[in-house]
Amino acid sequence: MKETVLGLNKDMKFYFCPEYVNMQKGIDSLCGFIRSNLMRDPFSNEVFIFMGRNKKQIKILRWDEDKFILYTVKLYNKKRFTPYYVSIR
Repeated sequence: MKETVLGLNKDMKFYFCPEYVNMQKGIDSLCGFIRSNLMRDPFSNEVFIFMGRNKKQIKILRWDEDKFILYTVKLYNKKRFTPYYVSIR
């Protein structure tokens, strides 16, 4: 299975959270959000993507065998993230 720099691949299921999330949340809070709002298991081989209200920051959370990995991407210019396809599987 070929992986990218972030360890993500096309065989993983990606879930984009349809509502904005407080970007101060850490791994434990995001896991609780995944369980209660998305009704998913954060310990699965799924990738969860969250966006902040100003659309300048996203967080990507995934479980990797025995640890959580949390990526944070923040834009510092005037651009914003604009997801062109939003789907909850």
